[in-house]
Amino acid sequence: MAAGGTKSGSCVEQGKVQVCICVLCGLPTAGKTSLLNSLKLSLQTLEQVGQLKFAVVGIEYDSLLSVSEHQEVKEWKLARRQVLTLVRNLIPVLRQQTISMECPDGVSCETWSKFGPVLQEVTRLWNPGITQVLVVIDDNMYLRSMRYEYFQLSRELSTGFCQVYLEHGVAEAIRANQTRGSVGVTCASIQRMGQSLEPPDGSRFWWEKQSITLQPFTEGHIQKVASLVQTALEKPSQAVEERGAAPVHSELHKADLVLRKCVSSWLAECQQSERKETLQQQSKKAHEIKVKVLTALRNSSTSRGLDDEQIQALFYSLVNHT
Repeated sequence: MAAGGTKSGSCVEQGKVQVCICVLCGLPTAGKTSLLNSLKLSLQTLEQVGQLKFAVVGIEYDSLLSVSEHQEVKEWKLARRQVLTLVRNLIPVLRQQTISMECPDGVSCETWSKFGPVLQEVTRLWNPGITQVLVVIDDNMYLRSMRYEYFQLSRELSTGFCQVYLEHGVAEAIRANQTRGSVGVTCASIQRMGQSLEPPDGSRFWWEKQSITLQPFTEGHIQKVASLVQTALEKPSQAVEERGAAPVHSELHKADLVLRKCVSSWLAECQQSERKETLQQQSKKAHEIKVKVLTALRNSSTSRGLDDEQIQALFYSLVNHT
C-alpha cells in the first residue's frame, strides 16, 4: 500500500507497519464473510481511504476449525485457543514483512495446515509501499469474553483494535441459513447464539468504544469500516487503557471473566456430587458470591491487585463455606 504519512499518536513509529485487529461479530448469515471479502477487494486494490491504504488479512474461523454438534466444550475451546495463538504469532510477521513463520507450540498439525492459505495470502500482499495491515477476525464472536481475548492481544502487542457488529435477527438468520444446505449450522445453534448474544457496548465497557453496528452488509459499509480502522490505528489499545480509570475497569472485567468460569465449574461439580441444594439454589448462591467478590474488588484498592488464582481461591473459599 502507498505510504500516506503516519500521524502522531499512531501505533508504531513512522516507517514501520501498523497493524489493526478488527473483530467481526454477529449471528450466522449476517454478512461477516461478505464484508471481509469486500474489504479485501476495496482496500487491497489500493482504493484511497483518507490518507491510509490497507492490506487485509482474513482469519476465517470456519476455514480453520472443524466444528460438530457433538464436539466437547473443552475440545472446542482448545481449537479456538489455537487460532488465537496463530494470530498472536502472525502479527510480528506482518510488522516485519517477513514470510517466515513456524508452527507455534500448542497448535496441532491439522490446524497449522489449514493456516497455510493465510500465510500464502500474506506473501502475495507484500510490496514496499505497505504501511498498514488490517487483520479481520471473521467469526460469530457472540460472547464478549471471546472478543475480549483479542482486545487483550491487541493491548499486549500494541496494535489497533476495533469491532464491527453486523446486526441480524434470529428469525432472519435461520431463514438465510436454510439456503446454505449442508454447510449451514443447526437452528438450535443459531437460537442458542441469539439468546447468549452480547453486542458491543462502548457505554458500559470502555474497551468496546471503537465499535460500530451495521445492518447486514452492503457496499456502503466499506467507508465506515475504513474510518473506524483509521481511528483505531491512531488510538492503540495500550494508549487507550492508560487514560483515567480505564485500568480499574480492565481489572474488574478480567475478574468478572474469571468468576464466570468459577461459577460454571462449581455448578458442574455440584451436579456430579450429592448436595442437598437444588440446581436453582446452587446457581443463586454462586452468583451471589460472584457479586460479593466483584463488589469487594471494586471497593478495595488492594484487592484489585489479585491475580486469577487468588480470585479463584477467594470465590471457592466463600462458596464452600457459606
